[in-house]
Amino acid sequence: DLKVNSGSTVSVPFGSTVYTATAEELGNFLDDKNIVGSKAFLPVKSDTVTCNFGGRVVGKEPSLTRLMSEISSDTDTPTQVAQKTLSFITANIAYDHSEKEWRGSSQAIKRPNETLMSKKGTCGSLAILYASLLAQKNISCWFAYYDGHISPFVEGDFPTVPRAVRLTIHGKTVHAAEPTAVGFKIGRSAAQYPFNPATDWILL
Repeated sequence: DLKVNSGSTVSVPFGSTVYTATAEELGNFLDDKNIVGSKAFLPVKSDTVTCNFGGRVVGKEPSLTRLMSEISSDTDTPTQVAQKTLSFITANIAYDHSEKEWRGSSQAIKRPNETLMSKKGTCGSLAILYASLLAQKNISCWFAYYDGHISPFVEGDFPTVPRAVRLTIHGKTVHAAEPTAVGFKIGRSAAQYPFNPATDWILL
């Protein structure tokens, strides 16, 4: 049997920012101890289901909390935290839309630690990572489901540039925070999609 010291630590550098996780914390990820949902799939139509991406988001978790303490400071507003976190992801985690994660119309969904350690992920994995990091700061995130894509949206005091995508969800104005687009600025940027991001979405 392979025995691993539970106090052993894995470090993944991102320039001056470093993600660290103990063997015990990595084991907790594998056991899905900190995910916020339970249902693996959600119905889209009578004969169609989709992965419950929101259910794979990780709540309070020590290794992600430590990372967020490096990405943002305690004096940052939720709006600043949302942008700093998105900038960290788009600068350091590659959007993987062509490799082994894809299986035709399906994709392998990585846990947040797996996306950080591999430094790449599909749109679904990037969305889950983004929402999980924001959860460490008690910041809410909504997922808009599109045909072949999922995009996170956040609430905040962002600019209202006309070309930027905003939605109204449960009476709240939320802004696109696209982790697949390098340099994306919430409230300012407009990513290029093969669909209309303002209308061709569903909320599950």
